[in-house]
Amino acid sequence: MLTDEQIDQLITAEQWLEQIQDSPEFEALDYHPDLNIADARQAIAELLDTQKPSNFNPTEDKPVMHLCIVRPWWQQAQECLLSKLAEAAIASLFLSGFLGSAALFSWGMDGINRNRDFFHRVDWEATAETCQGAALSTFAVFLGVSLTGGVVAGVRKDA
Repeated sequence: MLTDEQIDQLITAEQWLEQIQDSPEFEALDYHPDLNIADARQAIAELLDTQKPSNFNPTEDKPVMHLCIVRPWWQQAQECLLSKLAEAAIASLFLSGFLGSAALFSWGMDGINRNRDFFHRVDWEATAETCQGAALSTFAVFLGVSLTGGVVAGVRKDA
């Protein structure tokens, strides 16, 4: 860590370099080496930034480069089309999942309803169909709940 005296000397050196660089005599030299006074000023400013003293105020604002990327109209149209197609694909995937789970549920309930008198007689085929219907119905409920959870999690992540 630099002492306060060293930091003050660096600030003074930066101010001297700024005065020299801005002077008309220096401009008259027409001297452009690989490393110039601006590089030395930047090095001093970076050194002072790493020290972060409480009394340091930079002598000038650092330059900021503003970029504006302009894309052609056909790229913007392509991106819009692809995003809408992706939304339609995801919606159709969820719709087919929900409709498939509803079909499984209906198939299972049909198996249960075909054997209503299950409790009055012991028929192993009827027992198997009833259990198969119940299994299909519960699996369909599981799929529906999983799809709903996926949709809710996706909406929560987007927000």
